[in-house]
Amino acid sequence: MAGVSLHVDPGTGISTLTAVGRVTANEVIAALDEFYAGSPTLLALCDLSQADLLLFSTEQVARIVAFTIARAQARLGGRTAIVSVGDLEYGMARMYEVLAELGKHAVVIRAFRAREDASQWLREER
Repeated sequence: MAGVSLHVDPGTGISTLTAVGRVTANEVIAALDEFYAGSPTLLALCDLSQADLLLFSTEQVARIVAFTIARAQARLGGRTAIVSVGDLEYGMARMYEVLAELGKHAVVIRAFRAREDASQWLREER
């Protein structure tokens, strides 16, 4: 089953966006729109460990970055960890991280290969 889902853990205050299978930029943007339409948490985990981003282009990654930058004031000072294990997905996550930094994103973005490393970074005191 392919798609993107959103889950908020009230205990940790971490929102998790999980992509499974071959997903599109439009599916990711729809899930992010749902996230920002509610009460977005300061901490977020984007889990791409089961995703296939073969349909993504550089322009689509840039479009997602622009979408989140335009809404980032709702998460000022927040952090987002992106977990990806595949080389293509990790490369896209790193591209997102760099474009977000260049765009002066109000949220700190970091790409990780392991979910535990990402979770640990999110739980660190700021």
